[in-house]
Amino acid sequence: MFASTIAIPVRLLNTWLAYKSNRAYVFHDFIWEKSHYPWPSSTDDSNPRTPLNALISGPSAGGPWDPNDTAPRSISEAWFDIVCPKQERRFINTRDVKPDLHSADGKVIFEKWRKLLDEAPEQCIEVQAATPGEDPFPETFDIWFWSSPRSVSLWDEFKSSPVSRLLGTSRNVHSAIDDNLRLFHADRRRTSNDPFDSVLAIHVRRGDFKEACIEHAEQNSTFYNWNLLPFLPDKFHPPPIPSGVALAPGKNTPENESIFLARCLPSQESIASTVRNARDEYLQARSQGALSGRLNRNLRRSLDVLYIMSNDGTAWLDVLKKTLRKDGWGRIVTSRDLELTAEQKDVGVAVDMDIGRRSAVFIGNGWSSFTSNVVHRRLLDGKEPISIRFW
Repeated sequence: MFASTIAIPVRLLNTWLAYKSNRAYVFHDFIWEKSHYPWPSSTDDSNPRTPLNALISGPSAGGPWDPNDTAPRSISEAWFDIVCPKQERRFINTRDVKPDLHSADGKVIFEKWRKLLDEAPEQCIEVQAATPGEDPFPETFDIWFWSSPRSVSLWDEFKSSPVSRLLGTSRNVHSAIDDNLRLFHADRRRTSNDPFDSVLAIHVRRGDFKEACIEHAEQNSTFYNWNLLPFLPDKFHPPPIPSGVALAPGKNTPENESIFLARCLPSQESIASTVRNARDEYLQARSQGALSGRLNRNLRRSLDVLYIMSNDGTAWLDVLKKTLRKDGWGRIVTSRDLELTAEQKDVGVAVDMDIGRRSAVFIGNGWSSFTSNVVHRRLLDGKEPISIRFW
């Protein structure tokens, strides 16, 4: 499967599956679709690659487990080919496992795979993809799993697992953020040592995402993965098809499509309104019990930097910034403003995700795997649900 931000939760959950099966997870490079790669790609048929530990750190990328944890560490695909040559592997085809799990809850799916791997006597196992006709999304945990509430039942155990706890930011990403910290200092009088305590970060996906939003509307799909956690605000319930209306498979009504687009591809005015409300509600939550208006004013000043992470490269983003400035932001920074080395630019998507993780407030797109990745890290860091919002 070509890598996108969806590949990160897949890798994490597969690492946890291997861990619970007392096996070593085999990780491989991050493989880009050419259209998403930040550099011009070659004209040959190969897809660009980035080493996984340039994007994340932790057990999923070969890092150690907790001290005294005897679980086998993850290994690279290249090393797996050496220690487990093909003639010594047992191949498990997804077509032999997944048909019975089509509508199963996440715990049932996880336990099915765990039991199969744990009880297998072979030392080397490779899960093999079925043909596209048999299984168009042949992952152990596929897009239908992530794009439904079925994954939510795994949250409580997964969040406390060593796979989640030991997941970290890579050195490349750390260096990129350290090199750009000056952009996030708006008030020199601030006493906090962390400039991100003053940042509200927003994920504004544009470009090809309109087609994805229309597809979500046609499928009448709900939010993605951890964006569905019941304690988070701004829930979305797919609108029902009006009674008596007959639609072709994969189609929705124009009225329902407009409901999806309002949340999935919000207008500039809607973005500004959501940002304004999220900031006010977060500051209000922080100031509950405060006795003086002066404290409220100080709190308002404490959230004065807006960071816009976006793939938009047009004048639309400039107009959005002008609209948002009317609400008195001390500084507005975008992904375009980051100064990155060649190595840092290669992991720019992870840089944006980590800024979203660190910021005081984050607003994301509920259908986005990028947003779900940020939600995961924020909750592991102990961020309050009121600081995690959706368009």
